[in-house]
Amino acid sequence: MATPLPESTTETRTLSLEEGRAFFDEKCRAYLNMSGEEFIRRWDAGEYEDIEDIPENWDILHVALNISFGRR
Repeated sequence: MATPLPESTTETRTLSLEEGRAFFDEKCRAYLNMSGEEFIRRWDAGEYEDIEDIPENWDILHVALNISFGRR
């Protein structure tokens, strides 16, 4: 007999456009010491195009996964 999975305790929250941008900006400042606007400018310019998935780059990749919050 299969063991049932425990119920998730993760709460989902919807962010307004302003809250989403603030969330992204906070991530950029905390991980990369730059604003969300600056990160998006550099991302769009291709500065991170060939970035490798190595520990030294994980902060950049973590922020990149959240870029949709900054573009809203």
